[in-house]
Amino acid sequence: MQIPLGKPRPAVDFPAPGDDPVIYPGQRPTDSFLLAEERVWPLSFPSDAVGDPPSLHHATFPYKNDGDTRRVDRFLAANGLAPWAERFAVVAYGSNTVPGQLVRKLGPDAVVPVVFGAVPSSDIVYNLISNRGYAFAEMSLNESGSETRVGVTFLDEAQLRVMSTTEQNYRLAHCPTDVRLASGDLLTGGPSGNGYLFAGFKKIWVPPGLVSPVPVAELPAAGRSRSALTQFETLQLAIECFDLHARGISTPRALVDTVRREAEREEQPGKLKYELQKAVDEDPQSMPPLAASVDLISNDDVPTSAFGDGRGT
Repeated sequence: MQIPLGKPRPAVDFPAPGDDPVIYPGQRPTDSFLLAEERVWPLSFPSDAVGDPPSLHHATFPYKNDGDTRRVDRFLAANGLAPWAERFAVVAYGSNTVPGQLVRKLGPDAVVPVVFGAVPSSDIVYNLISNRGYAFAEMSLNESGSETRVGVTFLDEAQLRVMSTTEQNYRLAHCPTDVRLASGDLLTGGPSGNGYLFAGFKKIWVPPGLVSPVPVAELPAAGRSRSALTQFETLQLAIECFDLHARGISTPRALVDTVRREAEREEQPGKLKYELQKAVDEDPQSMPPLAASVDLISNDDVPTSAFGDGRGT
């Protein structure tokens, strides 16, 4: 679900799906924003005084609700934080555009600009299933006629390292395609570009009777041609498809609770998450993961090039 921002709001208005898996992928603002001081500040991208076109470096926000605006770059500098040019532009298509999730992962003092943009020929689909209990999102490429709206999180080096440790089902990779940002900037894709994303590395579930994965209803895509399901509906479908009634699981909440209760168990037969993933892996109908078609960053190391290294700013 997407919520118009309009004015600054507390980050708690956008709860973390990690705390309540059934709400995954979570509520996110419709507008680009700056997360700072556990508040969500709407970003604007005006032209500068000499008529240069809008860009990230002109971004402003209504700091302190005093009717005045501040430049994001000056706010970052005043607080001794990494500027735009030293941050890593990481495309977020699941829960990492949710302010509460960013606070949960990066801490209450996290300062993160998030700028929305569009990925052409793509969609966001559901996969099964994380140790946190939700069906997690995956980007599907080569979706003719479909365009996905994504958030780009601008992370400093320490934040990127922390984020990498939280992504159990993903590997850090080069973004495979260009992304035009709401600011007017171009995030360039490919191994020589300045954009990154977390790519899922597990085979993607395709339910019986379908020929492709289930699109995420909470994340609409322009030009989407297939029927989408919500998180709740996807978990209910999994209960039916994998006959989880035999395990005493008949509701999405019961499925979530079982997976979370077993989260610390070793991945081996008997564990529900293991059994579900094994079934997906062995199903010839399942789709290859995104990680199989993109350029991965070796060992999830921090990339050597940040956003301002002469490419795309």
